[in-house]
Amino acid sequence: MKRPLAAGCAAFASGVFFGCLLLESQYAASLGWLALICAFSAALTAAALYRVRRSARAPLLTKLTVLLIVTAALGAGLGWRWTYQRVWIAPALEHAGDMHKPDMLVTGYPSESLYGYMTPVKLYGVPAALFSNGMPDVKPGDVVTGWVNVALYGRSGYTLRASQTGPLTVEPAPSIPLTLQPARMRRALLGRMDSLFGDMSAMPKALTTGDRSGFSDSFNRALSISGLSHTTAVSGLHISFITGLMIMLLGGPRRSAMAAVPAIWLFAALVGFPDSAVRAAVMNTAVLLTPLLRRDYDGLSALGLAAALIAAFRPEAMANAGFQLSFAATLGILLFASGWRDAALNKFPFLKRYGVTRALASTSAVSLAAIVFTTPLTAYYFGRVSLIAPLSNLLMLQLLSYLFIGTLSVCGLSFLWMPGFLGKPLEWGFALCEWYVRLSARIPYASLSAQNRPAVFFLIYLYALLILCYAAWKRGVFKRAARRALTPVCAAVCALCATILSVTLFYDFTELLHLTAVDVGQGQSVIVETRGHTAVIDCGGFGANAGSAVADTLASRGRGTVDVLILSHYHADHCNGVEALIDSARVGLLVVPPERDAEETEWRGRIEDLCRQRGIEVLYADGDVSVNMGDCTLEILTYRGGGGINERCLSVLGRYGNFSFLTTGDMDTASQLRLYEAVGLPPVSLYVVGHHGSRFSSGEEFLSAVSPQAAIISAGANNFGHPTPETLQRLRDSGASVYRTDQHGGITVTVRGR
Repeated sequence: MKRPLAAGCAAFASGVFFGCLLLESQYAASLGWLALICAFSAALTAAALYRVRRSARAPLLTKLTVLLIVTAALGAGLGWRWTYQRVWIAPALEHAGDMHKPDMLVTGYPSESLYGYMTPVKLYGVPAALFSNGMPDVKPGDVVTGWVNVALYGRSGYTLRASQTGPLTVEPAPSIPLTLQPARMRRALLGRMDSLFGDMSAMPKALTTGDRSGFSDSFNRALSISGLSHTTAVSGLHISFITGLMIMLLGGPRRSAMAAVPAIWLFAALVGFPDSAVRAAVMNTAVLLTPLLRRDYDGLSALGLAAALIAAFRPEAMANAGFQLSFAATLGILLFASGWRDAALNKFPFLKRYGVTRALASTSAVSLAAIVFTTPLTAYYFGRVSLIAPLSNLLMLQLLSYLFIGTLSVCGLSFLWMPGFLGKPLEWGFALCEWYVRLSARIPYASLSAQNRPAVFFLIYLYALLILCYAAWKRGVFKRAARRALTPVCAAVCALCATILSVTLFYDFTELLHLTAVDVGQGQSVIVETRGHTAVIDCGGFGANAGSAVADTLASRGRGTVDVLILSHYHADHCNGVEALIDSARVGLLVVPPERDAEETEWRGRIEDLCRQRGIEVLYADGDVSVNMGDCTLEILTYRGGGGINERCLSVLGRYGNFSFLTTGDMDTASQLRLYEAVGLPPVSLYVVGHHGSRFSSGEEFLSAVSPQAAIISAGANNFGHPTPETLQRLRDSGASVYRTDQHGGITVTVRGR
């Protein structure tokens, strides 16, 4: 049997993965039974193998051996996931939802987050994130005690979330424990990059350590569109650079292994042992040690071993997108990259003449193999497929490899001697990378959105075509007639053009009105689209970056321009995504409340300063304003006296033939009634419920006056109880059909004809 290690490890990892899926479903109780069934099947297979071991033919023995390894490993994986859940996770989850005063061991340094300051800790034996109101003066190894609200978190490798509810006390550790020293080294490295690169430090930090905290949401989105996100997540790319550098400097296999193996594991510890780095460290260790052990290196066996080790020590990682993307990319590279490279070199002999062309052929083959295997996962998890990714990797990967090695070298030297000019040459390279990322993200149809049915059909068609081409290639069809290879290429290009054309025609050349309540978590953002016109009403939320979410929705429809952006008021849940939207799309006009009527918040200054820098016109709605969008008219209504910033929101009444809709921001019922009496609001077809469904808004009298046929509530996870049961009942009593973004995700209303 070939590759028994790969088969066993893959089966064990698969068992853990299926165990994770079962635990998140209604069949969680069946996990233990499935493990027992697999163990029983393995026992039966072992008994059968023992009985026929002498009389059976070799093929039957091989099949039974494979079945034994797979069933035993699969059962072990399911059993291990069940055991891990019962022994470690379940006891910790018993504390979720209650107030406690536990001792928390600090495992990292605090950092600023969207919800205050976040400190990595160990709580009840599992990783947890401690959120505090101020920056705690702690270091790894310290013990923090205080009243916290414990809840299930399940993000970024943390099982629990502890939110500060009372004073915290710190018991300092005399020194940082050895196991936590990598956190101190990581902090020192990041601090050195701040000194070397100043305002340009975000890119080198992300490239070398995977720390993307310095990136704006719009730049993260641009990285995803350009297909270069993987370069800022520490992976095999980075570990391979270190291994290659050690081999180049030290030469012989023994010296290289002795230096490179500790170096790559130290680097993996430095970046926090992310799944992709562990996978790469295991595989590169195997590459370095197999010659010394007089064994042949097998990439699939090493990949399976890495998956099994991660499944054993961190079972919950199997359900993470990062783990799946890393292993899918590596599997594609192992299976196809070398074959595609050789085919290209044989088909085009001139590529063999120069080292640069050979390197380009290798880079292209590796990138394409990884993209083919990761595209379905990317579409599923992130709702986007980058079309420009192959070109981006071809153009930028070599430069990024030089920047990675250069940054680590310069940082290492800077601990001994740090003149100011040391990082300047690298800054030019990072500036070029940032320029390319932002430029490529603005190219129309640089990516396809999986939200569109034509895009989904295109992906299904493309992969069916790839499978047919692979079958034809294995039969030697393309060897007998090389020109036949152009047929599937042309078919794929034609299908892509048809996909783009269908999206463009649907949104730009049909007499339809599209109103979309984007899922932005606890916040609000509404897109209004008619033929050739786009308006956005509010752009803020907590739980998702509203600007990126709006830009993604527009990009999925072939739009990159917002004609008018209307902000009802300057609260973060209605405006904290504006900067990302301006960075990601072209905005023509910003309409905001009058200066004298808006609280002077931080958001007001930041947004209006950015508009002045970008040359975006700002209109202060001092009195009612009408915006013409072809067949649709938006009437922007100013407040009618009284109250605070919520009550002084701008409202929008939209008319499209017989269809009308109304948004009132965060107005309370009294302000809504004053607005109704002042302008004589008509009955509306659609009402975007005020203040996310607060009980203080959308009163019975107001709903009776505007009598909406349908109502959309934009809300997410929150501590206010939005939407409240009272408001939901009032909406139902008014006869409106109720739709909620926290339950239905993004909601689009399409009005056909006038």
